[in-house]
Amino acid sequence: MSREFDLTHLWNRYVLESLILAEPSIFQSTLYAASWLPFPFPHIDVVVEARGIDLADVCLCCINPPTIHTPHEAMMLPVRSA
Repeated sequence: MSREFDLTHLWNRYVLESLILAEPSIFQSTLYAASWLPFPFPHIDVVVEARGIDLADVCLCCINPPTIHTPHEAMMLPVRSA
């Protein structure tokens, strides 16, 4: 899902903006999304750090435990180089 995350706003009308902020490796990406919510709820922004773990040699699968941050928290994360 994180490989084409930037296209989410094209098929989900509640997603106002979707961006891939960084892709340090094939198994890691940092994503941003802004979503619309009805009144009285405010619109929400999230930054997700997606990290896949290749377990193909062990159990023929790849797991991807996401880490979700608010945009403010994301600004405090250390910058990673590829």
